[in-house]
Amino acid sequence: MDTRTRALIDFVQEKFGLDQYVLKTHQFYRQVTLFNETVYSLSMEWLPNHAAGSDEDLNPAGTAVAEIDVTTRKIKSIIFVEDHSFANGIGFDSRDHKAIINWVEKETGLTYGRHFQLEKEEKGHLYFYECIDGIKLFPPGDLEIQWDAAGRLLTFTNNTRHPDKTQIKKEVYALNLEKLGNLAKKQLSFFNAPMVEHEKMVPLYAVEETFVSNTEQEIIPYQSVLLEKPYIARNQVMFWEAPYAGKAFEEKEIQLTETITSEQAFSGEPSPDAQRMTLSEQERCVTSVQAFLSQKYPDDSGKWTLKQIYRDKGYIHAVLRRTQQSGFILQRKLVIFLDRLSLSVCNFIDNKLMIDSIMGFQPSAGRTLTKEQAYEKLAPLLELEPYYVCDRNAHQFMLCGKLDCRCGVDASNGKVFTLDAL
Repeated sequence: MDTRTRALIDFVQEKFGLDQYVLKTHQFYRQVTLFNETVYSLSMEWLPNHAAGSDEDLNPAGTAVAEIDVTTRKIKSIIFVEDHSFANGIGFDSRDHKAIINWVEKETGLTYGRHFQLEKEEKGHLYFYECIDGIKLFPPGDLEIQWDAAGRLLTFTNNTRHPDKTQIKKEVYALNLEKLGNLAKKQLSFFNAPMVEHEKMVPLYAVEETFVSNTEQEIIPYQSVLLEKPYIARNQVMFWEAPYAGKAFEEKEIQLTETITSEQAFSGEPSPDAQRMTLSEQERCVTSVQAFLSQKYPDDSGKWTLKQIYRDKGYIHAVLRRTQQSGFILQRKLVIFLDRLSLSVCNFIDNKLMIDSIMGFQPSAGRTLTKEQAYEKLAPLLELEPYYVCDRNAHQFMLCGKLDCRCGVDASNGKVFTLDAL
């Protein structure tokens, strides 16, 4: 074993008091951040000594699963299986939440109130959201810590980004609902939505959640910032005159797990996923996607729009959606996997089967409510919350407002209900 790997393993064992444990497996992972940086981590599974000889595929109760950042030695997570620990390490006074939060601050280098705040509290369990001076980030970051009745640590996860000062565009928040009234009305849409529990469709008016930039008051669609990796926006409608006449598409098994060596991890070798895609590569991807669609969906010329292209797990992913949106709240989506070297299509995922299973529900009642009437009911329930949203082009988090509404209106009877009921 590489001495540097051994040092990380020993560090984790000592830090969490895993004296009564034996190392079962360890493996390196890497991920590419929003701003195209490659981060390596080492994951470990530790078995309690009394279970070390077990042949079970599943980890027994008390198994410790830990992950540590290779460069910073910050703990990304440690979880004791089935909330049971045999460790002699981290412990708390379960009544002293301040001391527990102080420990989280020390572990992460973050400051409570400024960089993270309490989101939810349960018995022996605290959940936090990441923030910048109290304002949430998007895509979101979070922290979680759990302990047992004796104060022993059971879970700690750190999924924060901790952007530095150069990655934050600070402004005075200037948005309010009065300014955004017309915009909010434009975000109100009609859908047929499934109530899964009752297996029926409901005619629904609801506000499509979106972000609004603080100064220009420009719409930033929620879906456009949801992806937690660098991507290229294309928004290109796919047309063809006839099915591709070349080699027929052959589905290949895709392998989404990487084998990472210690040398790659400790040298910080950039992931292939961090490689910027040239215009030539983009066009070749578009050509491959077009050829695939013309063979697999020959009657769908003009019906699919290529929205995004990005690298992930050694493949290039092409995300497509229907050019004309249906009146259904769930929209068709196609993800196509391309080989990163040949740029040929390997496999694909289509959500049509899932949508078809719901479309068999009892049809919705007729729409009797107008959009204006629905907006009058929802306007008092609109929410506008400040967020720092990732601007991938500027490599910064910029101040925005998140416009949303937790309720919808049944278009058949005017009843207002929470969208959680769907």
